[in-house]
Amino acid sequence: MSDNYKQGLNRKQQLLFPPSLDEYLDEDSSVRVIDSYEVIYALLLR
Repeated sequence: MSDNYKQGLNRKQQLLFPPSLDEYLDEDSSVRVIDSYEVIYALLLR
């Protein structure tokens, strides 16, 4: 084949993480608390 031919993606390849990290974290995860705190802190600085 030609060197200019584009290779497609491997359709059987597994993902290490889900497409969104929100799907990976529990609803009551401490990371979500820290994220909420940063948003509130940023709003208070305005």
